[in-house]
Amino acid sequence: MSIQDVTLNPKILKSATKEFLEKGFLGASVKTICENAGVTTGALYKRYKGKAELFDAVVEPAYKKIRDFGSGRIKRSINLLNDKELIRIWDNPVETYKFQINFLYDNYEGLRLLLISSEGTKHHNFLHRHVEDVTKSTYEFSKEVYKRGLSKKMIDYDTLHMLLSAYWTVLIEPVMHNFTREKALKYAEEIALFFNWKDVLGY
Repeated sequence: MSIQDVTLNPKILKSATKEFLEKGFLGASVKTICENAGVTTGALYKRYKGKAELFDAVVEPAYKKIRDFGSGRIKRSINLLNDKELIRIWDNPVETYKFQINFLYDNYEGLRLLLISSEGTKHHNFLHRHVEDVTKSTYEFSKEVYKRGLSKKMIDYDTLHMLLSAYWTVLIEPVMHNFTREKALKYAEEIALFFNWKDVLGY
């Protein structure tokens, strides 16, 4: 049995990333991806069943990190933090916003692919599904802090969903418009003032 040449994989993924970013999934050409990677179409199809599976391979690392960052981080906070630590999460909204922006920019190419190039794939409407997950996790978080007596009110689920939809739209807007990381970070104070989560959640 022949051993697959794994040194070709990064070349294929790099070429695919460039093609998908420039033309989107629907407009991307497997032939062009192979030509730019210096491989045959046969070599590509030995590794990926088709363009959809190739797209999945390109975005999967960023997809997993971003989904876990949104909802997984909230779930871990509920389980691991004591009362004082839960309250401190909201103490410095500017730094929280900067942290989130830096995380998104650390996964910039994958996120852009999910947001602007995924039509025709299973990742279409990524942001909507992501906000749904974050809303569920944040709602459970809100119930816990309310039960502990740390907040003065219990926010309505639909209200929370609308606010988080707006918040995540603002977070990803710089990525959508291809802003630099530095430019995105400049808006931290204004965004923190606009989205006062400490008041929203009744702290």
